[in-house]
Formats: sequence, C-alpha cells, structure tokens
Amino acid sequence: MLCSLRIVPVTSEHFLGRRYVMELATASRARELRVFRSLEQLMSGVEELGLRAELRQDLQRQLIEEGCCQLLDIVL
Repeated sequence: MLCSLRIVPVTSEHFLGRRYVMELATASRARELRVFRSLEQLMSGVEELGLRAELRQDLQRQLIEEGCCQLLDIVL
C-alpha cells in the first residue's frame, strides 16, 4: 500500500517540551495520526512501520537538521 508520511513537531502551552505528530495518508485519503513525546519514541514508531534502516536513518537526519519531514512516499 502506498502511503505518504509527514512528520511535524508541535508545541503547546498544555504540555512542556516538543511532541511529534506523524501523519500517514493513503491514496484513498484514509489518514492516521500518531503523537510521540520524543524523537526516540517517534523513531520507534517509524521502525514499527517496517521502513528500511537506511530510510529511517535519512528520516532521523532530516528531522534533526530541518525539524520536520513534510512529505515522503512510502510503501507499507
């Protein structure tokens, strides 16, 4: 199944620190949102998706350097 993956950091006055929101969307417009408390938890969630190790490393690098991942097409 082809999905698009978008990850954005969020902050709020209701909690301390940063949270990461991961959005998976399919071509049929089905969407799933997941919220993670830390980059480590986010990367564990990404690993659960079954992405290749090099893709996960590239994603983590992009999140550290740019702070977000706007759009990434993946096959689940």
